[in-house]
Amino acid sequence: WFALSDEENADAYVFMATIHYNKNEKDQALTLVMKAIKMSKKPKENWLVFAVSLLYTKERYKEAAEFLYQLAEINHGKKAYWSQLAGSLLSNDKGLLALSALELAMKLNLLEEEGEIKNIVSLYLSNELPYEASKIMKLGLKKKQLKADKKNYELYANCLIQAKEYDDALPVLEKAAKLSSDGKLYALQARLYLEKEKFRKSIKFFDLAISKGLKKEMLGKVLVEKAVSFIQLKEYKTALSVLDKAAGYESGKKLAANWRKYLNSL
Repeated sequence: WFALSDEENADAYVFMATIHYNKNEKDQALTLVMKAIKMSKKPKENWLVFAVSLLYTKERYKEAAEFLYQLAEINHGKKAYWSQLAGSLLSNDKGLLALSALELAMKLNLLEEEGEIKNIVSLYLSNELPYEASKIMKLGLKKKQLKADKKNYELYANCLIQAKEYDDALPVLEKAAKLSSDGKLYALQARLYLEKEKFRKSIKFFDLAISKGLKKEMLGKVLVEKAVSFIQLKEYKTALSVLDKAAGYESGKKLAANWRKYLNSL
């Protein structure tokens, strides 16, 4: 057919590419389908899908991304194209572009599953955009796309803490702490209050953390931090008593000694 025909025909090249593919001759198939796409002003959707699948087998993600942009434009309601586009961009270290693709997919209401939303949150965090990540978490919880569980509240709180939105983080952190099996998150909440110079509240939450249960390697440090809150309130006698307890744990021994020296120098 090619020998007898005077004109080049994109469909014929794709047909021949399919024959090569069925014979497991993927290099020849890719060359032919790429030729068909190049000679067409508006390549067909199935041609682009064919080319992307072949490029993926060769790990040629940069070229695959170019075709995926076209596929998303042709059929912007198909979630798979946006997900594959983001994956291809990530494989080329284009994290922000991948994030942009997923943001567009979200705006088109294509990404509504918990795993998909948390992938976007993870991308925001890895690109040092914690405030944007917190907004996605807030919306996901509000729309009940994310489960209202300890894990998700903790992630939401951590996004806010990284964004230095401490006032917003505290109530979210408390929800996570109530659902937690130990006092670690109450201790984190107490530290935030300590940083905000709300020393009575920090003591309250350090006590909650201790009563709910902490590992030995954490307990010493938490007791020292509780003592620091008392020091800031100038309740030195109580602070010394708490430092004595902290010194009984390996994690608090050195810190407790340093704070005791400080108190002795007053």
